[in-house]
Amino acid sequence: MAGHSDTELDISQLCECADIIVVSNHQSETQNLQSDYENLTAAQKQLQTNYKNLTKVGDLLQTSYDTLTKERDALTQERNQLQGNYETLRTELDALTKERDALTKERDQLKASSNNLMTEKDQLQSHYDTLTKERDALTKERDQLKASSNNLMTEKDQLQSHYDTLTKERDALTKERDQLKASSNNLMTEKDQLQTSYDTLTKERDALTKERDQLKASSNNLMTEKDQLQSRYDTLTKERDTLTKERDQLKASSNNLMTEKNQLQSRYYTVSARRDALQLEVDRLKLVQNCPQGWEKFGCSCYYVSSASITWSESREDCANKGAHLVIINSREEQAFLNKFAVRAWIGLSDREDEGKWKWVDGSPLVGEAFWRKGEPNDHSGNEDCVELTGVEYQWNDILCTQRQSWICENVITN
Repeated sequence: MAGHSDTELDISQLCECADIIVVSNHQSETQNLQSDYENLTAAQKQLQTNYKNLTKVGDLLQTSYDTLTKERDALTQERNQLQGNYETLRTELDALTKERDALTKERDQLKASSNNLMTEKDQLQSHYDTLTKERDALTKERDQLKASSNNLMTEKDQLQSHYDTLTKERDALTKERDQLKASSNNLMTEKDQLQTSYDTLTKERDALTKERDQLKASSNNLMTEKDQLQSRYDTLTKERDTLTKERDQLKASSNNLMTEKNQLQSRYYTVSARRDALQLEVDRLKLVQNCPQGWEKFGCSCYYVSSASITWSESREDCANKGAHLVIINSREEQAFLNKFAVRAWIGLSDREDEGKWKWVDGSPLVGEAFWRKGEPNDHSGNEDCVELTGVEYQWNDILCTQRQSWICENVITN
């Protein structure tokens, strides 16, 4: 009866151990999902912050664009006013030119009249010489001619005064014309400067418009990425719900197993023939409770994590010398266990024999669940044939077999 009691106690311990492992695995998965959810939430908040910053920059650019537009309109109005002033000055210049031409024509006429008077004076002098002999008779007529000559002289002086006045007016008009020409040249220079400023503002406006379009495109890309992240978040939420449902199902299954365990205990005496086999299993489980110093236990295996750095082939040989092999990962639980070491290390997976066909060091092909990092394996350099466990994402990555880094050995304990 003492033997039966020990066997019953061992069965109970085995079942409780199985329950603890199941609960521990689900707790680990729940923690991983919670961590992924928090990371996604932080990334979403960061994207929202970046979007708000981009929106503020867009508003500032729009304000700058509106200010430049107002300044351009003001310069355009000022240019139109200067153009009007230029046309007015041009009209006044034409009027002064016509007046100058009229004065010049009148001056020429006065010159012709003066010449005629000089001719007449010469003729009178000739008549005077001729009529000297008739001086006595013609004295009265001579006096009249003298009086007429005096009048002509007076008129000549007046004409000379008019001529001098016209000359001064001509000089003043010439000076004013030169001033108008200088003013016109200044106006033309200012017009060219305004045209240059206008062209510069046009280029700046086009550049701002292009930059605004680029910002709009960037904003649209951010919105697309946000939608993609939202879609991934929804997918993860669904997966979390599915896993929660599976966990609940496993809990129900665990409860059913507990019920079956109780039934098996009540039927213990009908399965006494299996007692020896169960005793052997209990002995094996007791054996794997301890691993060599420097090794850590998980499940039915012991694991060794190196502190040195060697190639993949050298690490495989080192594990063999220890009576073990490079680690072979068979489950998500084992992957999660290895993640706790937080080390970049070789694992026992490669496609050295046949590119693209991944095999473990025991010759078995890679089947079932794999834990590749996103975008891997990519055979980046054309000969990345060995696999490492990354020390950041704790996922798989194919790299050159000649690189030097840590490694993980696994020793499966058997009876």
